[in-house]
Amino acid sequence: IESARRPTSCTVTVGGCSFGASGMASMDGVSLHGRRRYKWSSCSGYYCFQDFVQFCAQEGFEKPQEDGTWSARGGALELWADCVDEAEEEELMRRQAEEVQALPALSFEALAVGASPSVMLQSVPGALALPPGPAKCGGCLSVGTHGTADCWGGVSTRSALTVEVLAAFPPSYKARIRCFSGGLLRLVGSEVHFHGSEADDPDTTTFELLPRDFGIGRTVLTIAAKGGAIVGTFEAHVPPPELTLHHVGVVSPEECIRQLRVRACEAIQADPTLQGRRRHMQDVSEHYYGFEDVVLWAAQMYRCGTEADALELAQALWKFACICEAEDQVWTVVDDMIL
Repeated sequence: IESARRPTSCTVTVGGCSFGASGMASMDGVSLHGRRRYKWSSCSGYYCFQDFVQFCAQEGFEKPQEDGTWSARGGALELWADCVDEAEEEELMRRQAEEVQALPALSFEALAVGASPSVMLQSVPGALALPPGPAKCGGCLSVGTHGTADCWGGVSTRSALTVEVLAAFPPSYKARIRCFSGGLLRLVGSEVHFHGSEADDPDTTTFELLPRDFGIGRTVLTIAAKGGAIVGTFEAHVPPPELTLHHVGVVSPEECIRQLRVRACEAIQADPTLQGRRRHMQDVSEHYYGFEDVVLWAAQMYRCGTEADALELAQALWKFACICEAEDQVWTVVDDMIL
């Protein structure tokens, strides 16, 4: 689906055919006006409701409508409810960008000599960038879903990075960029992620940092890969003390635990099934734990890259591998089998 970026109308291209679309009236209190972005997708494009209908028709994704009939429109309604509104997200990102801008700026020279143990790289609006992100305001280069790189970050752990200078060729420098969990920024083709390590081809994890005057009155840096591919142009900021990387790739344990607890509490409030206590089916000690404890255990045991990854894993364990304390008496364990 290719959508023209117009607020009241758009054009959809499916299988080489173009279709016009416009805003639609609301149904059951859910507005179908405007444009939305599917929040679980790395794509930064926004689409109107009719775009979603055409997409569902193309993919054969159907769901029941109000009258019980299955259709692509029913599938579009389900997807639409799981999307973020363009205007609301732009306002959120604007406030988030202002928070980053309020942080002290880090000069290119200070960044190159390692004057700060960690950095936040805020994308410059209008500059070319491979990782997806907002178009009208600058988000930070950060660890996205499943370790992908994006520019949706704000003042948070996933935007805390370190720059490891490997060689100096003034005015440019060759460096590696490492995220809080230890993964290196890596570019393979057009895919940018933080799954890189020292064992990978250095050409995919080593980048050139070039100072630039982008016409915003401040010095910014462009990150380029071998072969000339531009990752993006960014302005460097000093993160707040609680997000400082005390050594390469590791945020202070206390701050990591605090943020995980906050995210776990938010998940519990949003989903009543995460309340109470459960035990793992294979836990011979038969101890019961709350969801918050399961999140902390999953993050440590499986070295989850982000809070979102730890929550996703913990929710799967909670749902499929654990037994609710209140219902445990109905189960009988026989030779490691639960009957």
